[in-house]
Amino acid sequence: MNLKIENSDLRLATRRDKPTIKKVLTESFRNDPCIQWLTAQSRHKNKLDVIMDYTIDETLENGYIYVTEDNSAVAMWKNEAKERFTWNFIKRNLFFLFKMGIPCVIRNLQSKADSYRQFPKRQKYWYLYTIGVLPEAQGKGLASKLMNPVIEKCKHLHLPLFLETANTRNVEIYRKKGFVVTETLAHGSTTLFYMKHLLT
Repeated sequence: MNLKIENSDLRLATRRDKPTIKKVLTESFRNDPCIQWLTAQSRHKNKLDVIMDYTIDETLENGYIYVTEDNSAVAMWKNEAKERFTWNFIKRNLFFLFKMGIPCVIRNLQSKADSYRQFPKRQKYWYLYTIGVLPEAQGKGLASKLMNPVIEKCKHLHLPLFLETANTRNVEIYRKKGFVVTETLAHGSTTLFYMKHLLT
């Protein structure tokens, strides 16, 4: 399913938007417990930059990234489509392995496996891979602006929608949008809440 959204307040990102996307996500996730757990075993001095580069490149290759018109919020979406085994795929993953090390790669693979275990088999779905809002722009409804069109589209097409969060404050926010917690998993001292939208 194409995730084209008709909304004048949002734009579909291209590779030219990568610096903007990276700025928003880096500032949003600098103290995120899940990111800290994922990168804890890496000794790279700029490990947050490395994981953000990887995540953004992966989604630009095989997903959709929407940015608010004021460049202060970003949402990254993926679906059931698997990325093709291309040279870009190989290069991106080898670079990540070289920069972050095997223990960090194992943690990231474990995290992805936990996420994909939540998704239905042989059925279409959408997954909120990452959403971030600059600290100074939080509390203005920008996350809702990024999420609501996709929620409505999935409801219209009867497609399940998933996300996860390590931020306990966000759980209640997502509940108000129609999500329910389907599983919680502990990664060290970090708890991840896996959520699915009730399409009503």
